[in-house]
Amino acid sequence: MCLSPSVSLFTTHTSQRQSLPSATTPPPGTEPSSPPSSRPAVVCCRLAYTYHIFWWVFTKYTIKLRFSLSNMQSPITKCKEDLDQISKLLDEILESIISLLSVSEAARTTALSRRWRNLWTKTIMFSPRLVFYDGVKFRFANRSKCEKFINVVNQVMKLHEAPTLDELTIGFGLLKKFSNSLNEWVEFAAKKEVKKLKLELFPTQINPDGSDYNNCQFSSTNRRLYWPRLRDCHLSKVNVGTNDIKCLLSNSPLLERLCVRHSDSIINLKVAKAPNLKYLEIRECNGLEDLDILAPNLKDFIISCDRDRNMGPFRNFRISTPNLVSLTFYGAVGSHSPMVFMDFLPHALSHVSVGLIDPLESAPNFSRFQLLLAHFPYVERLRLDMEMKVIEEIAKTSDISQQQFIHLTNLEHMEMSMECPHFPVSLLWLCSLVKAAPFLHSLSIKLFYLEDDLDDDLEDEIPEKGYSFYDSKFIDLEWKDEDIPNQVEANIRRLHKYLKVVELFGFVGFRHQVELVLHLAEIAESLEKITIDIRPPSNYWEDSLLKFNENHSEESSRACAELLKTQIRPEIDVIIV
Repeated sequence: MCLSPSVSLFTTHTSQRQSLPSATTPPPGTEPSSPPSSRPAVVCCRLAYTYHIFWWVFTKYTIKLRFSLSNMQSPITKCKEDLDQISKLLDEILESIISLLSVSEAARTTALSRRWRNLWTKTIMFSPRLVFYDGVKFRFANRSKCEKFINVVNQVMKLHEAPTLDELTIGFGLLKKFSNSLNEWVEFAAKKEVKKLKLELFPTQINPDGSDYNNCQFSSTNRRLYWPRLRDCHLSKVNVGTNDIKCLLSNSPLLERLCVRHSDSIINLKVAKAPNLKYLEIRECNGLEDLDILAPNLKDFIISCDRDRNMGPFRNFRISTPNLVSLTFYGAVGSHSPMVFMDFLPHALSHVSVGLIDPLESAPNFSRFQLLLAHFPYVERLRLDMEMKVIEEIAKTSDISQQQFIHLTNLEHMEMSMECPHFPVSLLWLCSLVKAAPFLHSLSIKLFYLEDDLDDDLEDEIPEKGYSFYDSKFIDLEWKDEDIPNQVEANIRRLHKYLKVVELFGFVGFRHQVELVLHLAEIAESLEKITIDIRPPSNYWEDSLLKFNENHSEESSRACAELLKTQIRPEIDVIIV
């Protein structure tokens, strides 16, 4: 919004000064009032110089607030040069505005004027936060861009004179050959006694096998660094080893959050001597085999492997965390559960998320799945993510619908995401899992049908490479003629008294989906609402999901859902999306 008051020039000829009085002439002795047109042409727009406006102004750069000022005392006087009203503010106010910007944004203000250049330099000298974030998370390696980025970071660090720093964030696709620069930044952060250190190096080059090889190497000399104020540490795509993490924990007495991602140098890790650690995240560290955690105040723990890498299951990780509240495990399970809770299960553990992927060895069968669930009998919220091979293996168990799962006595909310094959695979074992949670209140199921799941016999039927389609042979609308609803009602042996809400995402109309919905509707005697969403869930890339073809489109699945709705008790509210 540009505020530029209009200025009109009015001239008065000397020959017209001796004009006759008119009816509008003011009486003698009174000061004639200036008509609006003869007022000075300076329009004073009073702006509320609030903090809020300046933040908006400096993040938008396309907005310029300028006022045209002129003294207009004579008709030939020209308007004075426009003045930047923001520059009239006190240095302290402008410095506080610049301090809210990232380094790259603040650097752009130097182009405004010489005064702004000095302000930026002065602000950087004592800024509590230095954030260098490229924002582009996937790019091919470019040496010149790396060197340019490094020069900017080094220049700013030389300008910084404050003895301490609250945050240092660096996000860029840095090549491994520039590891020395990274380690210099780490030393700078330790010298400034930083509170938050975030090194997020994006992938730049990819190997043919899908792995990336640009991880910068964390220097062993960093192990001697002391971090007296460090509370939050995030290391992504930095090759840190077991001893590096051990020394970091020992030298950071106040550390509360630690996140390590994409480091293949960690094999055996022991997390100890961290009395204040509350959050621990270890992701895609695919060399990790053994993990020991002794953290008395740890509340959130996340451990996962990269599903795109071929690797075996975790061997062991031993947990001694009496105050653990939330646990996320995503990985392969071998012949035994890798989790070992020392002494006892955490009494406060209420949120658990388990993701099971297909390991190199045989996928986990029902008994292995049972062993994993046995760790969490008292959780309140449970999320299960399962790959297709895991679903197939569990479904192979004979008469699994009659199997007894480990009792989940406190479970109230359960969410499941499953990669299902398009061919018939029974999902009725989910009903047994629901029965094992007598106080379950809500159940959410997301079904994914990925193109990689197709059989060789069906690949020839795909009209376009890279896309898979639902075919009419997969959507069976004849299930009603086979009296499946009555068969389901006759097979129900046990009722669930507390389940009230069921959500099913990715409903296509397959027979096993219909059977699952009908079973759940019969099991839950207090069921109030069923949501059937025919849209694919949004957790996967769209190109990886099965598509609808022209002959059997979304309307076919909707028709199946409408038919299914007629077979459900009328007191249940069925919503089709």
